Amino acid sequence: MKRIIFFFFMITSCIQAAVIEEKLYILGDSLAVNNGSSFPYLTFNASNSFSINNPVIELAVNDVLELWIVNFDSVPHSFEIKGVLNSTPVILAGDSIQINHQFTDIGAFIYYDPTNYPQYSYAGLSGLIAVHDSPNNFFWNLKTHQSSWNTSNPVGIHLF
Repeated sequence: MKRIIFFFFMITSCIQAAVIEEKLYILGDSLAVNNGSSFPYLTFNASNSFSINNPVIELAVNDVLELWIVNFDSVPHSFEIKGVLNSTPVILAGDSIQINHQFTDIGAFIYYDPTNYPQYSYAGLSGLIAVHDSPNNFFWNLKTHQSSWNTSNPVGIHLF
């Protein structure tokens, strides 16, 4: 009887897992602020049209993420999922890479470009992968921020 229950559990676990195909585009543009000025901004977008909103990739436990990352910016970038996937090889301007990873743990995982960290993250190049075991899970997309960056960009550090 124990073998039958274990076998049933294994079959139902395998059935629930899926392969999720996503594509992220690295795009650079500028962001306008209330006083009429603008500053450089980078994003991972779900399409090749610039938007300041990075997508949240939602997965269920045991899903496999097949992720294409396309670099539409004019400089090289990279990709990392904090605590899950170390930095990928450099993604040259106009190039792309594919990442395949199975997520076996529930949680919120930040993805970002480690190439010029933390400057690129402050400039918008980071997002969230939410892995849940039911549709009722909720994750805040919180990012750490260094308060000294609020007033000015430190001398000698260039965002782009």
